[in-house]
Amino acid sequence: MTPSPPASQPHGPADLAGAWLRIIFWVALAFAWVLGARMGLEVWRNGYFADTDDAMRMTQVRDFMAGQGWFDLTAKRLGAPDGLTMHWTRMADVPVAFLVWLFSFVLEGRDVERAARLTTPALLLAALFVAMRILAPRLLPPLGVAATLVIIAFSGLGATQFAPGRIDHHALQIVLLVCILLFSVRAISLQHAASAAIAMALMSASLAISIENLPFIAAGFAIWPLLYIYSSEYAKQLKLAGLSGILTLPFALGLFVAPSNWMIVHCDTFSPAYLMPMLAACLIFLALGTAGRRLSKLHRTAAMTIAGGVCFVIFAVFFPACLKGPLHAVDPFLRDYWLNNVAEARGFFAALRFTPQDAISTFAPLIAGTIFCALAAIFANGEHRLRWLAVCVFATAGAAASIWQIRAATSLAPVAAIGGGWAAARLHEVLTRRAVSFSAIYALSFSLLFSVMIWNVLTKPFFKVAVVSPPGVAQTSTPVTRSSFGQLCFRSGIFDALAKLPSGLVLAPIDSGAHILAHTHHRVLAAAYHRNNAGNRQAIEVFLGSPERAVDAIRKAGVDYVAICDGGSEMELLKIRSPNGLAAQLQRGSIPAWMERLSVQDQTVLIFKILKR
Repeated sequence: MTPSPPASQPHGPADLAGAWLRIIFWVALAFAWVLGARMGLEVWRNGYFADTDDAMRMTQVRDFMAGQGWFDLTAKRLGAPDGLTMHWTRMADVPVAFLVWLFSFVLEGRDVERAARLTTPALLLAALFVAMRILAPRLLPPLGVAATLVIIAFSGLGATQFAPGRIDHHALQIVLLVCILLFSVRAISLQHAASAAIAMALMSASLAISIENLPFIAAGFAIWPLLYIYSSEYAKQLKLAGLSGILTLPFALGLFVAPSNWMIVHCDTFSPAYLMPMLAACLIFLALGTAGRRLSKLHRTAAMTIAGGVCFVIFAVFFPACLKGPLHAVDPFLRDYWLNNVAEARGFFAALRFTPQDAISTFAPLIAGTIFCALAAIFANGEHRLRWLAVCVFATAGAAASIWQIRAATSLAPVAAIGGGWAAARLHEVLTRRAVSFSAIYALSFSLLFSVMIWNVLTKPFFKVAVVSPPGVAQTSTPVTRSSFGQLCFRSGIFDALAKLPSGLVLAPIDSGAHILAHTHHRVLAAAYHRNNAGNRQAIEVFLGSPERAVDAIRKAGVDYVAICDGGSEMELLKIRSPNGLAAQLQRGSIPAWMERLSVQDQTVLIFKILKR
């Protein structure tokens, strides 16, 4: 027998790599957490909401914990008179509600909610790093894994989608996306075919939350047919993915959508419009996977081509409205005034025109990472190449989605980071062969070029000139967007005076609506949600119209208070669109006789009471 090595024997290269990877993992995760520390303090001290969706999510969680039904997704204080049915589900509410319940045993008052809001994104960020730590070694050597973790740490996710207080579904969807990719890559090994079923189940869970990951889910659906065409040995993966989809897709719809809505078509959420084509695809997967190796490559290719056409025809013929996109039902007037000025809803070319530095610093590292994913596939061989091709399919889908709408870029970031990790690993190999000292440090430093934060710093000196603002908006150094509005008008405590007033219906700019719901007991007419066409249009028309015309509409709607954030960029937009409109006159201090000012001069939010006739 070979004797065991003594305890004092030094670690081998693999052990050393593992030790360094553990250190880098924890340092990268800690750095990502620290990025949002300042925001976390504001959340804990003042209950700050950095985004309208977080404020709305907390409002929805409170209603749920107060007894609102599992399937009842009506925001009862939004819109008039009956509230607004949201396009969200309870899946993202559950973890927040659970943490609120858990913390209620050790904390009191507002601290309970705030602790839950801080813990939720922190746990999800840790889950993201763990998932990437498991995924990356299937594609990269240890240095590449370390570089990938560094890129994610510097991607800015810790200060954006995973920031303290961020409780909307975006972070959860990003974690699910990485897990879908992880099990898809794992299933490429023939001995792990069952992972294809897990990947499909995770895709069903993602759809149950929102259709945000739809481009990536389409990529996930494409992997199994492509592998089956490549080799009939992947028939088992195709069959298991199809069987999993047949079971989990209807289950996800039934668990999170009210039975009365199972046959109602919605393009902005999981509904028959997406269920039926996907079920058809899964049935075809199951049938062809069962056929196994009996089909030639030509027959497999033809069958999959026909299958793809059948699924598209089902979608186009039975759900043609959804071909126009999930937001096709937004009122054209609202699209022009509001939606086109929401930064995260813009496409790449619109972002490049309006906010060029943000567009370049966001897209350049992600596109570079996507390109290196493709190069990795080219240089790989055998099964390893297939793994990289799966990553390429996901990265390409994310890049295309980001060009269409910039909000998809944060979902692409962890996928593109893998390509950056491969580039850093190749550089390390070259430097090592040339006996360059500190080659690992150079390679890790190089990996920073694939991070959004570094590009933001590098490009800043080149974009000090004024940016191009949207049509109808004055040229300024700060474009009128939802994000710039939030810097002033989402601050903690600015709605305290409004919260002290008796309950009523508040007319406020669109982007203030969710914050008023979260910080006060009032109802609001408008908020930043695309289904609220009637309330949003009514609010904008009143603000743009003259005081003489506005009074009848306000009284007809039953508005009790008007609240505007003095100096917010949405108010600037209203003034530019209508210099003599109600919003512009109120900001100038010209108050109609049918209003009474309640706020003092130095308050950020100006509050007016509507007088009775």
